Amino acid sequence: MKTLLSIALLCIASVLFAQEEYTTDYKVQYELTYHADSLNLDASQSEFLYLFSGSKQSVYTNHNIAFQEEIEKNMKLQKASGQGYVDWNKAGGQDTNFEDTYYKNLEENKVYVSREMLEKQYGYLEPNIPIKWNLTEDSKEFLGYTVQKATTNFAGRSYIAWFTLEIPLNDGPYIFYGLPGLIVELYDEKKHYHFKMQSIEKLEKSKVWIIPEYNKVSKEEFRKLVIKQIDAEESEFLRGISEGWAMMLDDNENVLSESEVRRHYRKQKERKNNPIELE
Repeated sequence: MKTLLSIALLCIASVLFAQEEYTTDYKVQYELTYHADSLNLDASQSEFLYLFSGSKQSVYTNHNIAFQEEIEKNMKLQKASGQGYVDWNKAGGQDTNFEDTYYKNLEENKVYVSREMLEKQYGYLEPNIPIKWNLTEDSKEFLGYTVQKATTNFAGRSYIAWFTLEIPLNDGPYIFYGLPGLIVELYDEKKHYHFKMQSIEKLEKSKVWIIPEYNKVSKEEFRKLVIKQIDAEESEFLRGISEGWAMMLDDNENVLSESEVRRHYRKQKERKNNPIELE
């Protein structure tokens, strides 16, 4: 599906920033293959997610935040061209089911999770850190690296991780880190969520991230806000369709009616019944 918004109504929310900086020296690309619908495990989705890591800190995020500057530049070029709509996908944006950004303080064993919702920035300190790992003697080859097996439990799932001592990072995708090497592959025992490293790049210049100021909430409160944000986005978009400044296209570039968009949203919710965190 493509979502198009009128340029006249497109706004980029400003975010206030704190002074705490996270310095990263590597960019690791992971492909996550997952089953969002536990009732249809024959169907899977995948997307690329990114870990920017350093010796003391790291940031794990989605494509749109990893390439935010480039996407915003392309959107401005579209706007300057005089066309009536900004095409998010053509600007380099990608649909994602993973909106949160994870700021990991590897020295202090703290992970801050943040997301912009309801026109404000919210965040919480992950309460289940540090993760306890069990190392095994099992090993194999992965992308030319010798990797070792470790296991752990997190948020209702049992995980298997493969890490390598040949990359000088004690980090990994999502919430996971703390092994004596980089996690290059990670999956739960049912393989509902399966991370695989695709590439790693030593940055020519360190990338410095600044944690945005956010309203501190509990993890439970954060999850409730996520639901409110999803409902608010749906309501706003449906209003845009009825007022004529928004539209949704199907895979054949046909414009969907308001009732068809409502059915699309309803089916989306029904199919998202298998979150990565079960508890």
